[in-house]
Amino acid sequence: MAQNTLFLLPGDGIGVEIMAEVKKLIDHLNASGKTDFAYETGLVGGSAYDVHGVAISEADMEKALAADAVLFGAVGGPKWDNVPYEHRPEAGLLRLRKDLELFANLRPAICYSALADASSLKRELVEGLDILIVRELTGGVYFGEPKEITELGNGSKRAVDTQVYETYEIDRIARVAL
Repeated sequence: MAQNTLFLLPGDGIGVEIMAEVKKLIDHLNASGKTDFAYETGLVGGSAYDVHGVAISEADMEKALAADAVLFGAVGGPKWDNVPYEHRPEAGLLRLRKDLELFANLRPAICYSALADASSLKRELVEGLDILIVRELTGGVYFGEPKEITELGNGSKRAVDTQVYETYEIDRIARVAL
């Protein structure tokens, strides 16, 4: 069995707790002989900012690019609310998406009968719901330029984000969805 390399990025908050359980699962699967995963752990988000002053270091980006797969936890939290915009925890996630070309987000939405009454929507609207939402992650407002915030006076501001898509971006997400 060929060894595959995983790069684990727990991130912040619950991501750290989740990744601890992921490590246990990987270790169990490896010990059972069902898999042969080697893994290394890096920093992303607020935890990376605390250590390196950026949302993901160049060294960890290189490890992510070299790995067979990257497992990502979560980023952010109130501790980093006042971090400069370009270093905010979410910047690490956006960089990973862009550099790894992770353009498709698959979001299943399933409503189990036992939970239909827990929805804020009427039971008849959600019961039996089973759809997959395909969302584009690397074009449009994620990376559009220019980004602009203008002071309007009296404490008001105006923000502008440009949503730009090229043909290849539309084509590739449509192929995933269809």
